[in-house]
Amino acid sequence: MTKKLKYMPFYVEDWLDDTQDLSPEAYRAYHRILCAMWKTKRCALPNVDAVLKNRAGVSPQKWRFVWPEIAGFFIEENGLVRSKRLTEVHTKSQSIYADRLEGIAGARKAKALKNTHSKREDQARNQPCNQGETKKKKDENILRPPTREGPENHPPGVAHILSGKRFLCTQIPASSAREWIRAGLVTLEQCEAAGVL
Repeated sequence: MTKKLKYMPFYVEDWLDDTQDLSPEAYRAYHRILCAMWKTKRCALPNVDAVLKNRAGVSPQKWRFVWPEIAGFFIEENGLVRSKRLTEVHTKSQSIYADRLEGIAGARKAKALKNTHSKREDQARNQPCNQGETKKKKDENILRPPTREGPENHPPGVAHILSGKRFLCTQIPASSAREWIRAGLVTLEQCEAAGVL
């Protein structure tokens, strides 16, 4: 796919080396013809004297002297006039442009994929660990007063702390944890390890 490029790379050293022997009219005409070629999809102009003269912006009287000066920079192919060097630069620029578009599209895809994963991770983080339990039942279990009886009678929050589950999963209030420390059911270190305090 050929895309119309809005800019033309300008290699100053090559340009000055190639055009140092041209007259001012020929210099200007050569530059204008190259710019006109760049704007076309095939990077070429019809090999018609009137078209070339108009693109060069030269009067008919001067054109007779200008064209012989710059004709050596162009080649004629299938009824078109083109500059070999300009065609190479145009092809290279098209390739660079296509690579950039592909890179941009890839970056956008990767960003969209990353955002999708981030949203899923956020949703997973915000889900309670025991999804089957209702909030009311959880609150009752966590806030139930601690007892000194066997571990089977302890509130589930104590078991979470003792098992080392992190706070994000247990969601145990710090006030409950302090009560259990005072009751001797858990230690301060265990609560800190679980991220409750």
